[in-house]
Amino acid sequence: MNDSTHAVSQWVLHLLHDEFGDAIHRVDATTYELPVGSTKVIIDVMPAGNGSVVNIVAPLVFYVRPDPELFELVARQVGAPGLGHLRVKDSERPGLLDVLVASQLNGDDTDRSELITTVAVLGGYADDTDDALAARFGGQLLRD
Repeated sequence: MNDSTHAVSQWVLHLLHDEFGDAIHRVDATTYELPVGSTKVIIDVMPAGNGSVVNIVAPLVFYVRPDPELFELVARQVGAPGLGHLRVKDSERPGLLDVLVASQLNGDDTDRSELITTVAVLGGYADDTDDALAARFGGQLLRD
């Protein structure tokens, strides 16, 4: 971890604790989680060149079969929040996919309102959307 990543992770943790209190769980030195309804938001500070980035991700549904409709939904960003984008990634189960909503902030310039707003918007979107996606495409929710 470079000095920037360490400093930014401490700043991010301070801001998250100040806003969300004990609901924030520290996973490790640079990764934090916030439970939101049926899902959670994962905030991860990572090195990027001489600086750092803050990755913000909320899982929607796990273990989904690849489907052209799903790919179109993701490609068109149907219903995606303005501060994030839909993504699919290979699941830990071969041949299946995980669907999530994600955003990335420049860690060295992250301010309070940008971080808190992005975490809240992605968390709210994920909690509001995961059930409908699972009903439409199958798969498993985080709470399952």
